Amino acid sequence: MPPTDQPSPPNIVPRLTAQAWLDSANLAYSVSGKGFYLGRSESSESWKVSSEYVGSDWKWSPDGTKLVYKNQTELVVLDLQTGIKTKITPKGYFDWHPGSKILAISTPELIYLKNVKDGSEIAQLKLGLYAYNQVSFSADGKQLAFISERLYIINLVNDENGNVSGFGEFNEISTKLYDQGINGIFASWSPGNDRLAIVNDNWPDLPHIAIISPHGNVISKVKIIDRWEQEFSWSPDGNYLAIKSESETTPSRIYVVNNRGGGLVRIEEFISTGVCCMSWRPDSNQLVYGIYQIGGKPAFIMSDPAGIQKLILPISEKLPKENSELCIKPRPGREFKPALEPSATPNPVCISWPRLQVNGQAILVDVSPNRVRSAPQKGDNLISQLAPGTVVKVLEGPVCADGLVFWMIESDTIPGGVGWTAEGDGNEYWLEPLSP
Repeated sequence: MPPTDQPSPPNIVPRLTAQAWLDSANLAYSVSGKGFYLGRSESSESWKVSSEYVGSDWKWSPDGTKLVYKNQTELVVLDLQTGIKTKITPKGYFDWHPGSKILAISTPELIYLKNVKDGSEIAQLKLGLYAYNQVSFSADGKQLAFISERLYIINLVNDENGNVSGFGEFNEISTKLYDQGINGIFASWSPGNDRLAIVNDNWPDLPHIAIISPHGNVISKVKIIDRWEQEFSWSPDGNYLAIKSESETTPSRIYVVNNRGGGLVRIEEFISTGVCCMSWRPDSNQLVYGIYQIGGKPAFIMSDPAGIQKLILPISEKLPKENSELCIKPRPGREFKPALEPSATPNPVCISWPRLQVNGQAILVDVSPNRVRSAPQKGDNLISQLAPGTVVKVLEGPVCADGLVFWMIESDTIPGGVGWTAEGDGNEYWLEPLSP
């Protein structure tokens, strides 16, 4: 059995045992040169899990009971229920099986399945390919995706008890992708199990994100002009994909698109320090990420998918003030609190001026088309236009932003069926209520 070691109780909170502290943590974060920590978002206290450099090479198990992180020589699995650390070799790129009991690990020549309870080997697969790249389990746990220049899907085999016991057939599905100029760097399954997102390395056109079906059919390509995409994160409901992009001349940015690659919205611009470790809250309503603000001060931010409501997590108060690579990921299934509840003063125009009502109908009365957007704000988020005379159902609102009064509407003429459009600008109405 691989060596294990029992962590000491955190010295900053003497009254707590290590197990009690682990059980109460709802966040984990790493700061380059400073260590790897567990914490509670509503508290300034934290416990250092490791003093070694961890960077972004760590993941929560899907059930939130374990953490795996990579140090200089091996992978370490920390059981949050017992406090036991289990060391696993060899180290490499890794991903959790949805059952939270198995890790897939890729090395330059082999892909392993490892039992996280004791580090024992379940199976290994020699591909005859350079396989040292990111691996990703499908959401149902039946397949494993990896890229060695091209994309491969491995079927997994179960024993008589339904537990994963080994590798089955693997298939190259990249022929269609190569025909469309897609040369993948890494891939990630969507939570809905019906598509994968791939970071494409296709110079000189610069990388972009391709969203494909498991059979290799390209659903869409997300290309942001004069930028390259380096990190992405699916929302738990599979409806959104957050993308971090880089540029040689401008700050890093975070964008959000829908699961078909449309409705592009820019939600953040910040100083780049490498990865920002984007993660979604379980309800898919907020994205959490680490950035450097103006002046080089680090912060952990929670934002809605439209980038309108943003809150700083209290854990930012204890970060080092100098520039460091930082990474935060919420614990699955655990709630955490922002620094402050939203306190923006309601726009009086949104209270007295609108005439539309939720669940009512409206008709476009303006002589020109009305823009429909993926979020209640102006930006690179145009998804459709409403022709004069179009009747829509009002779903949500109003939201005042960018000098306009927005409502979420439903119409068969909108790709995806729903979007945000403006009732007017506080002076002129472009939509009016339609009497039943």
